[in-house]
Amino acid sequence: MTAATRLPVRSLVGAVVVAALLCVALFGDRYAASVLVYIAVYGILASSLGLVVGFAGQISLGHAAFFALGAYGTGILTATAGWWSIPAMAVGIAVCAVVGFVLGFVLLRLSGYYLAMGTLAFNSVVTVLLVSMAGLTGGGTGLAGIPPLDLFGWQVGDVSTFAVIAVLAATAVVVSNALIHDSAAGGALFAVHDDEAMAATVGIDVARVKRAAFTLAAAQAGIAGGLFAHHLRFLAPSDFSVIASVTLVVMVLIGGGARPWGPVLGATVLTLLPEFITEFEDYSLLITGGLLIVVLVFLPKGLVSLPDLVVPRKRRAGASS
Repeated sequence: MTAATRLPVRSLVGAVVVAALLCVALFGDRYAASVLVYIAVYGILASSLGLVVGFAGQISLGHAAFFALGAYGTGILTATAGWWSIPAMAVGIAVCAVVGFVLGFVLLRLSGYYLAMGTLAFNSVVTVLLVSMAGLTGGGTGLAGIPPLDLFGWQVGDVSTFAVIAVLAATAVVVSNALIHDSAAGGALFAVHDDEAMAATVGIDVARVKRAAFTLAAAQAGIAGGLFAHHLRFLAPSDFSVIASVTLVVMVLIGGGARPWGPVLGATVLTLLPEFITEFEDYSLLITGGLLIVVLVFLPKGLVSLPDLVVPRKRRAGASS
């Protein structure tokens, strides 16, 4: 299969998957629709983090902080200020983008373990602020009273309809990242990922490229935060801890961060995994860690690279015959 034919095939497969998810949202039960919302939300988060980790090759352990800013920004404006959902989510996304842009100037001067520690510290600071600013955020008891998603007067109270909106939002984010992946900007990101010094010698502004990826990833995390706030209609600081950021990184690694659909696959696996190991709930971290080790050893490019193991074998078999 040539590169020219792979794109239509990927598009067709993606369209079939999205159509199947929409059918689950519309015709499945409430529980299935609720799980689908979580898959969509964490799919957006993992896909956005894939821009930083998978495309640009930067280690970030603070992505849940942007998730928190988007969620609490939307929740506070709708619950206490009476805003409609769309303007509130827009403000939350804008705040995430601005914070990501400013933070990029500071933290992206670091690299490797130092960048990881810097982003982890940022996540810890945001979590502490969520607890200490109790008058605004509800503190450790959480922020309650968030209204249903309001689309200019139409309140989305049905979880099935909300799941459709969440799936469409996730699809839009993933498709936009796929377009970046196949563009010149994507080429610059992967050049930075492979060798920053070499990328600089061919005229790529390394700092600007990394900052752009960080800013866009933060803004997309704000989208996930707004959807999360309106789905749960209650927010607690524990949902945005450092552990949540580490889990997002695991999603990217398991799925495969170098490809647009890889992080979504990882998010789907880790979201559905607890549903299948309820009898072994006490060993969930052990099972997740074991899965990560197996994937890193046998599929270093993630689960999304599984078809690559089958196609070359078929080609070799055809050549030998």
